[in-house]
Order: sequence, then C-alpha cells, then structure tokens
Amino acid sequence: MKVRFLSPAEDEILESVAFYFAESPRATAAFLDEIERAVEAIGRSPYMYSIYSDEVRVKQLERFPFSIFYRIDNEEAVIQSVAHTSRRPDWKDRKSLPTIPASTSSLSTRNVSSDSQAGFLSQDDG
Repeated sequence: MKVRFLSPAEDEILESVAFYFAESPRATAAFLDEIERAVEAIGRSPYMYSIYSDEVRVKQLERFPFSIFYRIDNEEAVIQSVAHTSRRPDWKDRKSLPTIPASTSSLSTRNVSSDSQAGFLSQDDG
C-alpha cells in the first residue's frame, strides 16, 4: 500500500532527527532505520495495527519512544503524526492539511512492497 506523510508529520521526524543528531549520529541513524522499518510495515500490513481513535491507527516504534499515527484513506496510509510517547499527540486536525509533494521529499509518498530497499531519506537525483 502507498504510504504518505502529512507535512507536520515529516516536520516531527526532522525535529527528532535534529535532537538525536546533537546527542549521537549513531542514534540518529538507528532512529531513521526504525522509522523506515515501521513505515514499510504499515505499507505491507496497514490493518494490522491497533485503532487509536476513530479511524486513526497507531504503530509503536520498538527501540525509540515514538508512535506513528495514521489513517487509511483511499487505499493509502496517511501518516498524520510521528509523536514522542511522553507528549500529547497533536494530529487530530491534520486530516485536511496538505502534503509535501513527493518530488521535494522522499518522506512524503512511498509505495511500499515487501522487497522495498529504497533509502528512507535518500535524495533522488533524477
């Protein structure tokens, strides 16, 4: 299933990356790897994860204290928030917010398959 990030969810990831990078580049890489694995898991089995509220589902990260909140809309998983578990998620009004076009960000839209090997934050040169 296609996975798409709302702009604020992508911003949350980038803010967390900046925090982890200041602490440890290794932690940053591990955080991004775990986000990528979670997004791929959502794309492969979007109905597997618990319903959090209304139509919003949640996937907990395993090694980091973050949850990915998403809804399934027209055969795509729309990630609304990547929230730290000690903070109250601020995603409920994000259903209608615009997304970042896929041409400007590798996070925004991904087609996920079981053999996906694409880099999560890699820049596309062409």
